[in-house]
Amino acid sequence: MAIDDYGPLPAAVAREIAMRPGSTWRRLLTDAQGALLEVAERRLPSPGQVRHVRARNRQCVHPTCTRPATRTETDHTVPYSEGGPTLTINLGPCCKRHHRMRHRPGRLWRVRQPTPGTFVWAGPSGTTTTYPYDYLTGEEQLPPKVRNE
Repeated sequence: MAIDDYGPLPAAVAREIAMRPGSTWRRLLTDAQGALLEVAERRLPSPGQVRHVRARNRQCVHPTCTRPATRTETDHTVPYSEGGPTLTINLGPCCKRHHRMRHRPGRLWRVRQPTPGTFVWAGPSGTTTTYPYDYLTGEEQLPPKVRNE
């Protein structure tokens, strides 16, 4: 364990802090170079996670909606109450209307996120997929091309 501007703590001190009432632990996931990838084990997404999700999907991820992501709520694809983690791979921007519609009892729409930012919606009229924004082309990504061989 380390404390900002201090450095590593002896194990005995870390255990003492951990055992105090009200202590909260957050997992920080970094890459090999030490760059922060994820902050987990939260119910609500951090501001950084919200920015990440809104940059990845620039509008509501419901197939019929064009509301800008800056005017959406951040929704867990697998609800937190059902064990869904608060990680960017399980989050997406959903406008208030589609967020509420998705969680309504007896809902008609189901959604899954097979890859980060790709949302597969199953509803009354079939299945539709929305894709993350592609910064190389400046458009929403398109489905992978199927090669005929």
